[in-house]
Order: sequence, then C-alpha cells, then structure tokens
Amino acid sequence: MLVFNNQQRSGYEEIASYSPSYYRNIKEMDAVFQLAGWLIDLMAQDMENMVAFQFLKYMDDETLTRYEAFLGMATDRSKTLDERKDYVSAVLIGSGKVSADKISGLVNQFSGCMCDNIVLVEDMLHIRIATYEDMRLKLRDEIHDLIRQKVPSHIEICVVFDRMMAGEIHFGCTLQETDIVEIRKR
Repeated sequence: MLVFNNQQRSGYEEIASYSPSYYRNIKEMDAVFQLAGWLIDLMAQDMENMVAFQFLKYMDDETLTRYEAFLGMATDRSKTLDERKDYVSAVLIGSGKVSADKISGLVNQFSGCMCDNIVLVEDMLHIRIATYEDMRLKLRDEIHDLIRQKVPSHIEICVVFDRMMAGEIHFGCTLQETDIVEIRKR
C-alpha cells in the first residue's frame, strides 16, 4: 500500500537536489546529505506503515497483537498471522439481526471456507460449510463458537463441514463390433 508515493528517488537524492551542486564534492557535506537522506527514508517508511496498519489486511504481528488486546481478545500464537486476521475480521462482522448473508459472510472470512447452505427448520439452524483444504479441529470449533455468539440462544445450531476435493475423472470406451456407424451433426 503506497499512500505518499515518494519512491521516485531516495532521501539522499532529494536533499542533494536542493543544495548547490558543488556541495556534493565536499565529503563532509555529502556525509550530512547521506545521513539526512537516510533519516528521511526511515520517516517516509514509518509514515507509510502508520497509515497501512490502520487496515486489518496490512497489519503486521505487533500491530495485530495490540488490536486484539484492544478488542479484548486473547492472542493465539499457535495460529498464523493470516488465520488471526481472518478470525478478527469474522468477529467484526456486524451485530444486530442475524441473517443467512451475515452468517455466510462470517464463514467466508476464513480462507479455504465457503458457506453454501443455511436452512432454518423450526428451532434448528442447519449450516453446511465447504472447506477446500485440511482444517484444524480448533479452527472448526472457533467458527462454531463465532456463529454461536451471533445466533440467538433459543435457536440450536447444527454445523456440518464438508471437505471438498478437486480432481479429474476420465471416461473411455471401446468399439467392439458394428456394421455401420453413422455420425450426424445435431
């Protein structure tokens, strides 16, 4: 994410361009320009990070840990950074009335998951989630707990995880014996 778009030239080149050209021939001035340019590059990178870390997608580990503490969540170090981001993103899905779209959006925040069927039969909410990779049991429990938090307590939940596999199937046939084979275009 580039906010300030100051990557055209380095801080050294920026500082040196504002001074007389003969200053570059003086070693002491050139050293001052290099130090100032290095500091400008550091400040520009820090400003870029400060803006980027406002968004969950771009947060690093330290910023995400502080954000989890702000939300009152425990940091789980056994998860990868992307799994932690997925969980925080799912927690931030809106509150209020629960709909199939909200539940589907909550589940779809997790990578490798797709909620394809949500049906309410009397007091039982049936949710079918397709996963496209091996999912740890702990992550399945977290998804179930998140859904449980969003759904009113008088409704029971039945969550089913289907593991989807991709592959190709090839069929073949052989022609044994025939008198006439007629092929027509439809």
